[in-house]
Amino acid sequence: IDKNVTIQSAHKNGMPVKKGEVFAQIDGSITSLLSGERVCLNFLSRLCAIATQTAQFVAIAKPYNVRIAATRKTTPGLRIMEKQAVLAGGGYTHRLTLSGAIMIKDNHIAAMPNGLANIWEALKNVDHMTHISIEVDTEAQFDEITDYIQARPSHNTLGLPNVIVLDNMSVSQMHNCVQKRNQKGLSFMLEASGGIGTHTIKNIAKCGIDIISMGAITHNPPPFDIGLDFNTASTRLAP
Repeated sequence: IDKNVTIQSAHKNGMPVKKGEVFAQIDGSITSLLSGERVCLNFLSRLCAIATQTAQFVAIAKPYNVRIAATRKTTPGLRIMEKQAVLAGGGYTHRLTLSGAIMIKDNHIAAMPNGLANIWEALKNVDHMTHISIEVDTEAQFDEITDYIQARPSHNTLGLPNVIVLDNMSVSQMHNCVQKRNQKGLSFMLEASGGIGTHTIKNIAKCGIDIISMGAITHNPPPFDIGLDFNTASTRLAP
């Protein structure tokens, strides 16, 4: 809006602020400041809310060495900024786009004529640099995948999943999957996803999961209360 407007921040990304604390000072003409005020506050309120909520979840999961990750459930057009806010809150990002990794979901399995059998065949041709994730929502599906992995020669890991996502499972089901993976000596990561909130995250983290991905981080954090107040002693009118 105005190249002569200057901003001095008292905080870096990810630093906490207290209620009523001034965390930045903006200097410039009244006309320029009022023109940009609402847009800036809208962005700050949204992104600080995401960072704050992420930090709250990260604090709960940290004692259990569990990562908190955002999903692609972001505001259209704002994904890059919202992902940056997640990073500022101490979280991790998921795929930015569909091309960021191969993720086999329940609809993909259901759409294949022979389900997982055809998917295994297709994954054999995947580039060795590509990250592969498979989503399951039952222990039976998890058992089928782990049996397949165990049957493969240990030196041939091409086309095998790096992550298995446990979608909308109960904590007890997740715990069973963790135990099965460990007992079979398998090394893929386990990710919990689906309907996870403040009331469930601790119990999920305690069951031995590696990653918790949450759409709630980006699609419904309460807005951060931020205001822009003029310093009347130095306020000046635009020329």
